[in-house]
Amino acid sequence: KLRMDSDPSKQSEQPLGNQVPEIIDISATLPRHLTKKYKKREIKDITKIIVHCTDTNSSISLEEIANWDIKGFQNIDPTGLPAITYHDMITMDGKRFHTLPYEEVSYHAKGLNSCSIGIALHYRVTDKKTNKDTYGPKEIALKSLVQHLGEFCLEYIILPDQIFGHRELEGTGWEWKDGQKSLLKTCPGLKIDLDLLRKDV
Repeated sequence: KLRMDSDPSKQSEQPLGNQVPEIIDISATLPRHLTKKYKKREIKDITKIIVHCTDTNSSISLEEIANWDIKGFQNIDPTGLPAITYHDMITMDGKRFHTLPYEEVSYHAKGLNSCSIGIALHYRVTDKKTNKDTYGPKEIALKSLVQHLGEFCLEYIILPDQIFGHRELEGTGWEWKDGQKSLLKTCPGLKIDLDLLRKDV
């Protein structure tokens, strides 16, 4: 169930205990590009879920991330995207936000955009000094992710084996190089065991 909230900056850092909060729908209030629009699809076309991370400080608001996307401050399109890249986002205090209608085909996983949604954990993975994948998400955020994935799979009849981390996608997450599998990115973070995530869902 979605709860509407007109202020996407309301991201309390207070711990939520064992409770996983309901989803807050801020998709109608986040900034959008003035002229660009994502293509539309039917919900039944969604067959996969791709898990991402923002790799930004958790203190940065979701509104700021949306602004970065539409202003071209990402590595997808320097002229700007139609709206935020992710359909849902989970902050490190475990709060769940619906950020883009599922009917919209966003640019989050090349080759699979039309048949998938993107769910992002909002946390920094990379150590700025070493530029290496170092940090993992908080336990409450992972708990929220598992519940969120489970709810989505039940509602839209998607099996857990159709949940993927971005790094698991051939061509965008990894490639063959010199006969070996070479990672192009570690998203949603190497501290996340993706097989265990699917099992927990």
